[in-house]
Amino acid sequence: MMSMRYVIPLLLVFFCGSLSANDVYTVDEYIDYLTTSHAKPKILASKVSASKHAFTMATALTDWEISSAITSSHAEPYQSSSFSSKYVDTIGSNFGISRPVLSTGGALSFGMTHQRVSQSPLSFNGAELSQGLYYQNAITVSYMQPLLYGFLGETYDLSILTASNNVKISDLQSNESLEAFILEQLSVYIDWALSNELTELSFSRLQLARESYNQTKERVRVNLSEKIDLLRAESALERAHQLWLTQKATLKSFQFKLSSKLDDQSILLKTPKFELYDTVYIKKPSYIVVGRLRSMAEFSLNKDAIKRQLALSQSKRNGTLNLVGSYDLLGGNTTFQDAQAYLNNNASISLQYSRPLGDAASIAQVNKETEELKQIELDEVQIKIDLEAEILSLYTLIEEYKNILNTTLNQIMISQQQAKAEDQLYKQGRSSLDLVIQAQDHVLNSKLNYANLSATYQKYVLTYQALTDGLLDAYGVEL
Repeated sequence: MMSMRYVIPLLLVFFCGSLSANDVYTVDEYIDYLTTSHAKPKILASKVSASKHAFTMATALTDWEISSAITSSHAEPYQSSSFSSKYVDTIGSNFGISRPVLSTGGALSFGMTHQRVSQSPLSFNGAELSQGLYYQNAITVSYMQPLLYGFLGETYDLSILTASNNVKISDLQSNESLEAFILEQLSVYIDWALSNELTELSFSRLQLARESYNQTKERVRVNLSEKIDLLRAESALERAHQLWLTQKATLKSFQFKLSSKLDDQSILLKTPKFELYDTVYIKKPSYIVVGRLRSMAEFSLNKDAIKRQLALSQSKRNGTLNLVGSYDLLGGNTTFQDAQAYLNNNASISLQYSRPLGDAASIAQVNKETEELKQIELDEVQIKIDLEAEILSLYTLIEEYKNILNTTLNQIMISQQQAKAEDQLYKQGRSSLDLVIQAQDHVLNSKLNYANLSATYQKYVLTYQALTDGLLDAYGVEL
């Protein structure tokens, strides 16, 4: 008779097994949770969004900038005389608008100034020398054009290029981080699938051990086997039961962990669905252009920015030469309306040049950026070599694992045939129960080994896909 300590667990397994057969938790459902509910992808998407805002800020330098002011002043001379006003009151306003010109590197500005000047009138021998109230206006147009440093918008273009590259780099880094995250989480899912498979295999062994125990018990009853055979069968049953409990505990741990993370208690009654024993197609190393991988593309972007910065720093060593021109339309009169007639003008043009005598800072800047460029180029070459070696090594390992899995599968087939033969010999009284149990355990161990090797193979495939930027596409994941 089967004791209750075996009946209850077996009934629970059959019950849970019937639920699991109809209620699975697929990889697609798991990926959907990771991409829609987990915080990691949202954080990475937020980083990309922040870099885009920074790019918008950089391009905002093309916007027109306005400035305005309202002033009021009262001035009295230190010493009064017949030819100086006792006071001068000024009320004025000015309005300006300016913007850089990206194509030339210059800066264009327009301005308007209005002033109302009130002062004490001056007179001499009865003749008035000045008016008590006067209005003066000016419209100003000015333009500054760099001829050396910053010519053709180099300084403006660099800031925009840097911000644009930062968006691309942020996108590359976020996708790299997302791929590493998906790799880690899928590895956990494979561990869950493996644990479920090992539990099922150990339960099959338990059923087989139970069947062998019952057969041996019946053979002892009819004096076809010795009592020692019954003890051996019972010992094998206990070992099988212990193994099943151990595997079930690991499986339960995985399920509770995932149900807590996903906040979904139904996970406790679900089984993972992963094709653990299927081989996966992966690109050969010869089909992969290493230079186009995300980990290498970042170097290209950084090199481009540093080269542009280096060229600008070298240009700065020549000094700063600016051509500045301005033109003013002037209007002034004792009445506000007459002051709106702009009858006079001022014009000026100048060349402004400056350069540090020692130029130590510019020289150091050029040397610093030259070294930074050298570092990136050396790092790029070495990482490319390491990446190619890693891809080739991992691909070779995956291909070899296919042979290992085939060999292990052959071992399972042979051990099954051996177990069947040993069982037939035992029933004929030509073999011992020890050999039957040993053969059955060998079948189980081969299957357990095959499951573990298959899980390792699947993880290697995931790692290879991540290394060659193919994991996100393989599972339809987008940032």
